[in-house]
Amino acid sequence: MRERIPVSILAGMALILHRHVPALADLLGPVDLLLERIGAGRSQAFAMCHRLLELLPALFRGPGRPRRAPVEEMSLLPVVEACFDYLARHPGAIAVGRQRRRYSDGYRRFVVNLAGPGGLAEGLTVADLSRASQVPLGTLKEWLSPPPDRGRKAEGRGGPESQDSSPSDAAAPEDQGPDAKCSVTVRDTHLRQLFALWQGWHGTFAAFCDAARHEHGLPYSMSFIGDALQAAGLRFRKPQSAGQAPWTRETYIACFPGAQWLGDGTSIAVCFGERIFVFNVEALLDVASNAAVGIHVSATEDEEALLAAYGAGLDATGSPPLAMTLDNRPSNHTPGVAGAIAPTMLLRSTPGRPEAKAPIEGSFGLFRQAIPPLVLEGATPRDIARSHLQAVMTAWFRGRNGRPRRRLNGRSPVEAYREAAPTQEEVDRAARELRERQRRQEAALQTQEAKRDPVRRRLLAQGLEDLGIADPEGSLAANLARYSPEAISYGLATFSTKQGEGTLPPGADPGRYLGGIIRKDHEKRYLRQFAEHLLEQRLRLRDFSLGPLVGRAERLRAAQTPLDLPRSYA
Repeated sequence: MRERIPVSILAGMALILHRHVPALADLLGPVDLLLERIGAGRSQAFAMCHRLLELLPALFRGPGRPRRAPVEEMSLLPVVEACFDYLARHPGAIAVGRQRRRYSDGYRRFVVNLAGPGGLAEGLTVADLSRASQVPLGTLKEWLSPPPDRGRKAEGRGGPESQDSSPSDAAAPEDQGPDAKCSVTVRDTHLRQLFALWQGWHGTFAAFCDAARHEHGLPYSMSFIGDALQAAGLRFRKPQSAGQAPWTRETYIACFPGAQWLGDGTSIAVCFGERIFVFNVEALLDVASNAAVGIHVSATEDEEALLAAYGAGLDATGSPPLAMTLDNRPSNHTPGVAGAIAPTMLLRSTPGRPEAKAPIEGSFGLFRQAIPPLVLEGATPRDIARSHLQAVMTAWFRGRNGRPRRRLNGRSPVEAYREAAPTQEEVDRAARELRERQRRQEAALQTQEAKRDPVRRRLLAQGLEDLGIADPEGSLAANLARYSPEAISYGLATFSTKQGEGTLPPGADPGRYLGGIIRKDHEKRYLRQFAEHLLEQRLRLRDFSLGPLVGRAERLRAAQTPLDLPRSYA
């Protein structure tokens, strides 16, 4: 049976409603009549009303969990001591850089285990554990969250890291000692100390070199330490890509809509009946608004296709951009393109780096995900197939441009582009930045061109002509001219011999195949020369190390009897 509520409480609740809800006051009537209907006395009802008003704030609290009492500093001491003990036993587990810290994978697992069941920090909050371990709160939350499904790169002896891995640091085998592959004649104390320190290192290679110089007083450069460890078989470098452009960052800037466009082309196949047609889709994308401003479908990716897409962009926006960034395809940087888009500045993206044009590359990827394979039924000419593709691309990009974006505060790319009203100061600042970027790129290209030996380029140009390898603009010869003359001569002779005997791989690109021969021979000659210099230095080190010992032994033999020599030698 339900418990009966006292009349005084009902009267107090009725007075609260009568006082704080004016709309109900007219329905409930005067206070005296209301209390008479409930059957409660006036003084008792008003007393209960005041008591309820005092209790209501304690019954209500805001959303979220109640605040926890602050943790005492002494309760964090065991966690601090455990972290200090780990760092003392694992030097290099934390490497402090100019802007961020780098943590080894072992230290990340150690801190995560502290917060696990039975750990010293099991009862602490994430903020308190962050204070005790000196790991930033955002980084610690990322560690404690479920791991992403992606691989991690290894760096140095310490394995994968939670932040900022360096591609040049590769893990060395765990079962090798300091003298695993080191010459027995090497007895230099500094090198032995370097090898011993590297065996117990758990951080990055750069941090190891810094600690060796500042903490242990070993006056060697990073290159020397890397060469020594690699010569001893304790560390192996990963090969770096050659010929990387100097402008590898900030290829595009997001100033305001209409400041910079990105352009690229992609191949799309259309199945029509039993035939398959392949077309090139040239697209231009505005960086700031992420709006596709112009597209054009053509047979090939050439100058005409680019200019047609640029014309479509002008028709859609009404004004040219300050700059347009394209990849390094020769047809994108012809005098005809530069003259047709003037006064728009023509910039180059970083070679071999798709992320330099991430917005347009991502748009093509989304198109392939959203649109099914293009299969057209019926017997029609090629132009009809091309028109179908043009219609599909136009429809998709228009739908994409009309989709609201969180990055644009809920506006669509079309709205962001049309509503943009940059000030003259913003236009001038963007023009200065883009002009400076264009100047740096041109200066870098001129520097690279000046470094290439004209003798090597002439040798390559004549060799390519003799071998029948087309190089109308001289780009292949300019690219291969950075290798040694001996490697170039060897490569041309090898290719000519294989061509004469008919042993060239079928279907191989002649220019790429020749470049591979020259590059491999160049690297082989470099390693051979390095080995000779290294052997020379080791022999010199042996002579320098043994010289004082031999001289001292001769002085002992001259000053002491044969019976006393063993004791003196010892």
